[in-house]
Amino acid sequence: HANEVIDIDHLNKIPAKEIYKDFTSSFPPPKVIYKYENMPWNDIWDRLNRPVLNSHVRDVMFLLIHNILPTRERLFRLNQCRDDQCDQGDGLENIEHLFTSCVRTQVAWAWCRRKIMHLMPDSPTYPSNFELINLAYESPMDDEICWLVSQYCFYVYEQKKMRAHNYTIDVDKLRKHLMELYVQNQGSQNVLAYIPF
Repeated sequence: HANEVIDIDHLNKIPAKEIYKDFTSSFPPPKVIYKYENMPWNDIWDRLNRPVLNSHVRDVMFLLIHNILPTRERLFRLNQCRDDQCDQGDGLENIEHLFTSCVRTQVAWAWCRRKIMHLMPDSPTYPSNFELINLAYESPMDDEICWLVSQYCFYVYEQKKMRAHNYTIDVDKLRKHLMELYVQNQGSQNVLAYIPF
């Protein structure tokens, strides 16, 4: 109310941590959780913040997981693109298509998925492509799978950004790139177990 007097001494005694806690606890949850309600969101957000991911990779994965990467499907929905189809003529360009089934990425993803499956325990059912690229899986090799999937997605996204419509993910170049990153990672504090390249 306009007539209330603010006690400055009282305000100075409230820690900033308490003020921020009140602000951040009132944020609405991201919209994506309503679209995919059966996803293990706490695990996904935990993986997104793993130390094995650098900030650039984490940024791309944040956009991917929240379904806000500029795919043709999203751009079309925002009236920034004439249609939502992949320019390769092989379907709707959504997140899953872009990283796993587009003719530009399907061979590289098949290679990467085989590497991921080697890191998973034997199971009658394995995560779908959608679940994997969204970091929604269960495995004792959690950091390794998180790192491999995230580095793959980052690599694909960077190739798409750099080359626009003239890119195809070459498995040999991807493998070499991931091996170099793996060796660099082993020199840091975030040591990964063996990844079968």
